[in-house]
Amino acid sequence: MKKIIKIITFLIIICILCFLTKLPNTTVYVNNKAYATVGQTIKYESLSISTTQLSVEMYRLYNPNSGEHFYTASVGERDSLVSIGWKYEGVGWIAPAISNTPVYRLYNPNSGDHHYTMNKGERDSLISIGWNDEGIGWYSDDLRRVPLYRQYNPNAVAGSHNYTTNKAENDFLVSVGWNEEGIGWYGLAQQPSSTAQQDSTEKVWHEPVYEDVWVVDFEEWEEPVYNSGCICPSCGYVGDTYDIMYEHLDNASKKRFQIERDYGYNFATNADNLTPMNDMIEPEYQGVYCRVNFVQAYGHIVGYDENGTPIEEYYERCLGCGQKIVDIDEDFATGNWDNVSPEMRNFYYSKIEEHEKIGEEKEQQIADARGISVDELYLDSLLKSEFQGAFCGNFISPYYYLTGYIHHDEEGHWEKKLVQEGYWE
Repeated sequence: MKKIIKIITFLIIICILCFLTKLPNTTVYVNNKAYATVGQTIKYESLSISTTQLSVEMYRLYNPNSGEHFYTASVGERDSLVSIGWKYEGVGWIAPAISNTPVYRLYNPNSGDHHYTMNKGERDSLISIGWNDEGIGWYSDDLRRVPLYRQYNPNAVAGSHNYTTNKAENDFLVSVGWNEEGIGWYGLAQQPSSTAQQDSTEKVWHEPVYEDVWVVDFEEWEEPVYNSGCICPSCGYVGDTYDIMYEHLDNASKKRFQIERDYGYNFATNADNLTPMNDMIEPEYQGVYCRVNFVQAYGHIVGYDENGTPIEEYYERCLGCGQKIVDIDEDFATGNWDNVSPEMRNFYYSKIEEHEKIGEEKEQQIADARGISVDELYLDSLLKSEFQGAFCGNFISPYYYLTGYIHHDEEGHWEKKLVQEGYWE
C-alpha cells in the first residue's frame, strides 16, 4: 500500500512540473486587455514601447515656418523632422511607458497642425469635423506628479496650442495674449530608464533663462491733430454746429421756401409734380446729380381693375434729371425684400448703378476742368443764380480739418527673450 502511495505522489509531482514549464511569462494588461509578455514589444494603437521600459523621453520640436510645436517619443520621427528643417528643442518631459491614462494624438490635414488631449470627448469631436485620429501618442502619469500646462493662441492658424512643464513659459505666453487652458496631462518626476535594473538616479531639470529686452516700436513720429465741425456741400459754408443749425440753415430754409413758391419746386412732393434738378442747373452742368442719392421709388396709377381698385406701376426715378430708370414691382418699391428674388434685386441695382455713372463722370469732368477735387465742387456753383442757396438745408455733413501735430519720442515695450533653453542634466 505504501508503495502505491509513493508512486501516485511521484506522478502528481511530475504533472505539476510539466504544467509549470508550459506557463507563459508575466502578461501585461492595459485597461484590462492583455497585450504582451515581459521582454516582448507591445503596441497600443500608434504607441510602441518595450514592456521592460518604465518611462520614455518625450522630444519637443518646433516648426519655424508654421509656429507649431510637435511632441513625440519616436527617435526616428524626431530625426526625420529635424532633417527637413524642424528645430529640436530637447526633451520636453518624461512620460510613463504605460498607464491607465492615454494621451490621444490627432492631425488636421487642412492646416497641418497636431493636437493632443486626454479627453475622449474632445478627441471624438475633432474627428467628427475632419481631424485624423493618430491613436495614442503617449501616456499621462496616473499619480499626476509633473503637470504639462496647455496654452492656446487665438490668432494662430497652425501651431495654436503649446504644452510645457515650465510654469514661467506658461505665464509668459499668457502675458502676451495666449489663453491659459489649464493642464493637458502629467509627466513623471524621474529621468528615463530603459530597464528596471538601470541606475534610478533622477536627472535635474534646469529651467530656461529669460531676460527682459526693450523692443522699440517707433523711434519718433508726428501725430496729426484734427478739429471737427459741419460743412454745407451745397455752398461750401463752414462753421461749427451751432452756426450751421441756427443761422445758416434758417436762411437756407427761407431760400428754399421762396423757390417753392415762385418756381413750383418741392423736393418732397410726389413724382408727378416734382421738378427735376436739371431745370435748376446751368445747361453745361446738367446730369451731374444723376446719382443714387437722388433716385427714389415711385408709384403711378395707370388705370383701375373691374372692382375699381387702382392699378399702379412702380419705377425708380432720378430726381436729378426726372428720367424713369427702371420698372420695379410693389415689393421692391415698398422695401418688402423677402419677396424680391436676389436675381431681380441685383438687376434693379445694376440699372441704378448704370445711371449713377452719368453723374460720377460728369462730376469728375467738372472738377478736373476747375483743377479741384470732387469734394470741393459745390452745388451752388452749378446752379442758376436764382436757385443758389436752395439746397443748403439738405446737404449738411460733418468735416475734419488739420490743426497741427504732436511730436512723440521713442516708444516701445518690454518683452521676455529666451537666453538659455531648459535642459535635463
